[in-house]
Amino acid sequence: MRPKRVIVIGASAGGLTALRQLFSELDPALPAAIFAVLHTASDSRYLASILGHDSQMPVRKAENGPIDEGVIYIAPPDLHMILERDGMRLVQGPKENLHRPSIDVLFRSAGFTYRSAVIGIVLTGMLDDGTAGLFYVKRYGGIAIVQDPNEAEFKSMPLNASTYVNVDYSVRLAEIPPLLNKLVRPELPPSINPPFLESLAVAMREEDLKSGTLSIYTCPECGGPLTEIRNASLTRFRCRTGHAYGLSSLSYSQAETTERLLWSALQSLEAKVELEKTMLELASIRKDTSALEECKKRYHDSQRGMQLLKEVLKLSNGEGTID
Repeated sequence: MRPKRVIVIGASAGGLTALRQLFSELDPALPAAIFAVLHTASDSRYLASILGHDSQMPVRKAENGPIDEGVIYIAPPDLHMILERDGMRLVQGPKENLHRPSIDVLFRSAGFTYRSAVIGIVLTGMLDDGTAGLFYVKRYGGIAIVQDPNEAEFKSMPLNASTYVNVDYSVRLAEIPPLLNKLVRPELPPSINPPFLESLAVAMREEDLKSGTLSIYTCPECGGPLTEIRNASLTRFRCRTGHAYGLSSLSYSQAETTERLLWSALQSLEAKVELEKTMLELASIRKDTSALEECKKRYHDSQRGMQLLKEVLKLSNGEGTID
């Protein structure tokens, strides 16, 4: 039966426990279809079974096709889940906020397709996937809920969402099931239900890149230039390939890329120090005075550069030593 109400849920770190608790407390007669994205390892084939262990509602792995009221659908690994007029579609698509499936992709398509019939929920997690998606749920007339950041095992996701989105409710996990029972009961006018191609365009492109401003940043995934897109208080970045980032996700990814490059540079400098040391020893054996002075200078310069880079890495890591 085609659902009159749609509930979309996003969770990341700490989300397995949170979703199991939430699903175990949901009313089995809840008149809505539920869709959930949980960031997990790419081989989590049994996620639906794990999440459905204590649930009174059926929990299924999402597949292409129609959707039924009273069922919880779980996004499979490495595929975005998009809601459309006649059901749902799983697509490969570029990663958003370093993830596929992405919470933002699901939320945007749900908001665009089901309008005021959507309830979006952001639970525990790191960084900011779900913030932009919840923004669009609200823009299209839906209801925005976040888990109380003070209760969440990892507060970044609900805190980012409540910072940049005018959420309707910020509540403890145990308060969400009775709240949903109250929210899904009122009758709603029929939603617009646009065709799949329009839902896909909104879900995967978010905004026309021409409406943004070319930034100085490059995409951590593909190296292409990032366009900065601003909507009210929300700032996003997207490359032409389609990879997209919130501020927290981009900052985290840039930090990882920078650290990886610094470690690569340190490895090259360590090799250079050893090479200069060998050349210095050979010049000493040959008693080549002019070459000896030049080799000493290069050797000591390389050592200084290596020590400076170790200090930079130490600061980058925030603690510990670099040996």
